[in-house]
Amino acid sequence: MKLACVSLQFFSSSTPRYAGATTGVAQMQRLSIEYNDYIFLPKGSDVSRCPVCGQLINKWEQNLAAIAIRRLPRLDVSTSVDGVVVVKEDVRLFLEAMFPEGIRYVSLDRGLSTIRPKKVVAFDAAARKTRFGKRCDACGEYEWIVGATPVKLLSSVVLGDAEIARTDLEFGSNDQKNPLILLGDVVGSALASRAFSGLTVVRADKPARG
Repeated sequence: MKLACVSLQFFSSSTPRYAGATTGVAQMQRLSIEYNDYIFLPKGSDVSRCPVCGQLINKWEQNLAAIAIRRLPRLDVSTSVDGVVVVKEDVRLFLEAMFPEGIRYVSLDRGLSTIRPKKVVAFDAAARKTRFGKRCDACGEYEWIVGATPVKLLSSVVLGDAEIARTDLEFGSNDQKNPLILLGDVVGSALASRAFSGLTVVRADKPARG
């Protein structure tokens, strides 16, 4: 089947149709990403961990670029066991065209990259009834955080139709914790049309399938 070719011209900041347009949670999109078997930050390695609970400290500041990768992942987009989103080169090129300033990339071995949206939006844990595991008094990290979907954001949150963002809360347990990645309606639809393997774009206001 031939995939539709999506023009990136409509993401230009000079295009008046999308200038200032915003997306509410009802139209917002969320990335659902499959796992690979990579572990970037194994226990016992030279990474910063809390001496009391063993949780990763400054997880997103670790030097992942120096880690050797044995083989390419099967999927275009995937998440490591410890919550790092990995993309192949063609995905990065597409995202760079779509979000020239919106994503922080770290170049990895074998032409791969990590992605992490720069914009952070406030998750409404009370409205979602999100549950929190034991909090370490030493580092402040929770053992686990569950209850991410359907997404609930504070009413003050604004996300443009052509923006990408991550939640301030990171969901999951222990090393696996990572934020939700959210998209405005316009760019969410465009990304979905590319059909990158390992990546599904879903409605943010719908619960994840168990």
